[in-house]
Amino acid sequence: MTYEQALNQLITYGSDINNAYRVLAQQTQQQILPLKVYKQHLKHALNLYISAQIDDDDLTLWATVLINQTAIDTNEIDDFLFALTNDDMMGGISPASIKKMYSLIK
Repeated sequence: MTYEQALNQLITYGSDINNAYRVLAQQTQQQILPLKVYKQHLKHALNLYISAQIDDDDLTLWATVLINQTAIDTNEIDDFLFALTNDDMMGGISPASIKKMYSLIK
């Protein structure tokens, strides 16, 4: 998996995300045009949590890695990522809090 493929797996919370985490951890960040994260990507990750396909640790890790990748433009969902990585601000990550977050995405 290339660096850019790993970034795409991360953005889309793809089926090979665990391999993507390994690739991103082993390679230094590369200077490429930033890939953009959209609200649809956030909705997908939240849906995975709501449907119990991932847990709160998975969701927090995803948000943290996204924020720390300079090759990813997170501007569209920065506030949501901040809330996920500082979940005490929203009373913790739970199905209720994530459903509420999902409803706030316009």
